[in-house]
Formats: sequence, C-alpha cells, structure tokens
Amino acid sequence: MGKEVACPKMSDGGYPSAELVVAQLRSCGVTHVVTVPDWVQISLHKHLVDGRCQDIRVVSCSSEDEAMAISGGLLIAGATPVVVIQNQGLYASVNGLRAIGIDARIPIVMMIGQFGREEGNLHEDTQQSTRFIVRLLEPLLDTLGIPYFPLGKESDLANIQKAFDLARKEETPTAVITEGFLGW
Repeated sequence: MGKEVACPKMSDGGYPSAELVVAQLRSCGVTHVVTVPDWVQISLHKHLVDGRCQDIRVVSCSSEDEAMAISGGLLIAGATPVVVIQNQGLYASVNGLRAIGIDARIPIVMMIGQFGREEGNLHEDTQQSTRFIVRLLEPLLDTLGIPYFPLGKESDLANIQKAFDLARKEETPTAVITEGFLGW
C-alpha cells in the first residue's frame, strides 16, 4: 500500500475541485485521459484512478511525446481524449505536438499544469513570475498558434468546454492552463 500524498494547500483556496473538473470532462464526452501525471493536477489523477471514474479510461505514459501520439491515435479512432501534463512536459513534447496536432490538424486538447508557480503569483500575470518555467508557457503556445484558456477558479470551468469546441471547430490543438493546484 502506497503512502498517501497530500496536495499543498494554497492560501486563497479558490481553485476548482477535481470532482468539478471531471464533471466538465464528462460533459465534453471525454473517454480517455492520456497523461504523464503532474503535481499541480494530482487531485485530478487521484480522482480518476480511485474507482470513481470508471467511464473515463486513464492512459499513463512515460513521456509527453508518447501522450501526444496516443491522443492523436485515439482521436483518429473516434475517442475523445484529453492530454493532462505539466508545463515542463509540454516543453519536452513540442515536436510531437507540432507534427501530430499542428501539421496533421489533429484537435488535441491539453490540460497543462503550471508547475513552479509561486503562491504569490497565483491569479496574477504569469509574465510577472520569478520563474522562467512559468513565464515560458503562454509565449510558447502563442508562438505555436495554440489557443489557450485559464483554469484558475470555478468560474473558469466552462473554459474546458470552450477548448474542446474550438479544437473541433478549427481542427487545432488547444490548451487549458491549470494555474494552481486543483482542489480535492
């Protein structure tokens, strides 16, 4: 039996819960979560694998490139996946995302956790972060032409549906940026 991992508590506590995120994923028709688990979205991973979400299959990958390829294959086969990774993982998978999502026009939807974000920068402009890893995400998505939506408070939950709708309509990858730790 593994040791229970607790998610750090954030002072403002306004982040959506994993349960609410899963409800949104279900409403978008998600069939698979393709992931290299990340710390920012750890409550979502726990929620998905603890037996409460038998209708959404979790595909754990060893690399983010692998997650992009599997997600692309699932989309071609008629499934509705979402890729759940952290910002560092996106940086590692740019070539796969370019080839599969951008060049092949496969509408991959990603939920990207902002690993390394300082508590004092939550709900603020990421370009004011002291950490390059945080400041890089949005400019990189802009450079790649990938639209993105924030997920930092419960009122942002509708952005998950917006990301799926835009990805399907434009046949392009989209991203939902999880700005801080999801709630339990």
